[in-house]
Amino acid sequence: MEITGALNALSQPSTFQSPLAGVKDLTLTNISTSTDSGIVGSEPLPTFTASSALTAAIPAGTLATMMQVDWYYRQDTPPAANTTLMVVNGSGSVRQWVVRADVGTLFIEGHDSTGAIVTSQSSSPLGVYGAGWQHVRFQMQNNAGDLQWLYEWFPALGGAGFFLGDTLVGGTYGQATTLSIPAQPGLAGMAFGHLNVQHDYNNGDNDNAARGWVGETPAERITRICAEENVPVTVTGS
Repeated sequence: MEITGALNALSQPSTFQSPLAGVKDLTLTNISTSTDSGIVGSEPLPTFTASSALTAAIPAGTLATMMQVDWYYRQDTPPAANTTLMVVNGSGSVRQWVVRADVGTLFIEGHDSTGAIVTSQSSSPLGVYGAGWQHVRFQMQNNAGDLQWLYEWFPALGGAGFFLGDTLVGGTYGQATTLSIPAQPGLAGMAFGHLNVQHDYNNGDNDNAARGWVGETPAERITRICAEENVPVTVTGS
């Protein structure tokens, strides 16, 4: 599932289709016009208001053993109060993942079926606010009988980033079912887009997309695109 650019102003709930068969529509409410064009490889992307919200269902069986969620966002100043940036619901030892910011601190929290926090990390999120567009990657998987997770953020147009992670000993990964961003005043002005969920872990294939594949030669581009589309091709020269 993905939110692409060139969206118009929307005051009522609107749905956006995934290019993949069997994936339910993603719903966005109260997003403002798509005027943020800071990502080289993207059309202008939407901006949240205080009443914007996002909800998406994840098809059963598509994320059986691991999950990777990528998205891009730009927020110039940290929220003045506790603000939820992303919620992922599912099964397994962690029934709900919450990514939230409270003033200058970022929290990643995994809640069990009782609501108790069973795994968490926090950090002052260097490079997140006022640093332009950020690429966020949140991922989890089974690893030798434990639940392993990693949350990374780095400049969308290139550069070093940061990460938080943990291992829940004896924990089990479970299929994610929904992903959402609730409406909150702290999200007003946040630009957001290109949300992608896949059955993978630490896959950076789409990192160069935001940069427009800068530096790629014509031969490299033809070879890459044909490989993505399973089209046989022979390229001579560069």
